[in-house]
Amino acid sequence: SIRLSRMNLGSIIQAFRFNYSSMLLGVPDGSDWSFETMSDPGDGDPMHRAPFFQVSVEEGRHAVEFGYIWDDRDNRASIALLEAMRTNTTVRSFELGLWSLGRRHLAAIEDSLMQNVTLQSFDLWAESALTCEIADIRAAFLRVMDRNVCLQEIGINCVPLVDDGDDDSDDWLVDLGAPIMAAVSRNRHAFA
Repeated sequence: SIRLSRMNLGSIIQAFRFNYSSMLLGVPDGSDWSFETMSDPGDGDPMHRAPFFQVSVEEGRHAVEFGYIWDDRDNRASIALLEAMRTNTTVRSFELGLWSLGRRHLAAIEDSLMQNVTLQSFDLWAESALTCEIADIRAAFLRVMDRNVCLQEIGINCVPLVDDGDDDSDDWLVDLGAPIMAAVSRNRHAFA
């Protein structure tokens, strides 16, 4: 079943932050959430916009998928989503699409994942570019995985650094390195 809706982004983030998604959206604990942000050169406050989203149920799992959320130059919408994830205890899978991945987003991701104690899967898609170094991404996730014992899947995807003419999405996956993948494996075994 699929249910389409539209709601003020500020209300969605508040529900997300304080674990009210079951009351506000009718979504049970353990749901999968997906956000796609797009850069908007306008000066409007992204929190007052009302993006469309759909709630679907597949194989007994609820998924909340948002259409494009227009983010401002300061990335207030995407940063607010990440900050809300710090305290959320109901979402198990979080996917975020960004126009680009920079230091400010990376800091918000690190802060969120270091404090969240229930998220099991985190996927990030940077559609345009990285404005931070891959070494910085690895260092941030190494700090996260030294502390986080719940994450069992991590995917950081960005535009390939070298265009080989192949559209294979594996080219987009950032290699986080053996220590991080060992920590992910540790978490998987702990939950098995």
